[in-house]
Amino acid sequence: MPLSTFDAESLVPIRRDLEALPGVERALVDETGVVLLCESSAAASSALEEARKKAAAAGWDADRIATAVRPETGTRNRVRFEGVERIEEPDMRVRVRVSIEWRGRSIFGEAIGEKGQNLELRTAAAAALDAITEVADPPIDLRLAGVKPIRAFDAELMVVSLYSPASPRNLLGTVLVGGDPRRAAALAVLHALNRVLGNYLAT
Repeated sequence: MPLSTFDAESLVPIRRDLEALPGVERALVDETGVVLLCESSAAASSALEEARKKAAAAGWDADRIATAVRPETGTRNRVRFEGVERIEEPDMRVRVRVSIEWRGRSIFGEAIGEKGQNLELRTAAAAALDAITEVADPPIDLRLAGVKPIRAFDAELMVVSLYSPASPRNLLGTVLVGGDPRRAAALAVLHALNRVLGNYLAT
C-alpha cells in the first residue's frame, strides 16, 4: 500500500515507530516517502533494513525509504573526509580539490568543470571519486551517474548516484547539505561507498 493513501494523521504512528529504531535521529514521513536521518552510516544501513521489515509487516510500500547522515559523522569510520577546495581556472572553468585521510596520510583528488552552482556539484563529486582511486589499489571501477540537491520534507539533502559497468546496481549516497553544497556532494560520494570501500580496503 503506497503512503499516499494515508492521511497526515495516519502517518504520525509510522513516523514514531521509525524514530524508535536504533541510530535514527529523526524520521521524515509524508505521502511521497520516508527519509531516515541517522547518526552514522553504520546506523543508516541497519535502520534501512529494519525500516523495510516494518514496512513489509505493516503492508505499506517501502520503495521510497531513503537514509541520510549528518556530514560530520557520515564518513569517519573508514576513510575520513578532510576538506574541499574550489579554484577558479581560465575560460570560466573551476577546479575542485577534495582531500581525504587514510591511515594517517592526506590524499587528494581533483576534477575540472564549468563554472555554475549545479555544475560544480558534479565536479566536486568527481573529485571525491578521483581521491578514492588513490586509496584503492587496484582502483575500483566506479562512475558518477548523477548528483542532485533535493528538498525532502523539511530537510535539504544532497544525493549522489554511482554505478559500475560490472554491476547492475547503483550505489546511492545521501547527506544533509549544511553550509557548503560542494562539500555535501563530496561527502555523499563517500557515504555511497562507505560499506563497499570499507570491505574492499579490509581485504
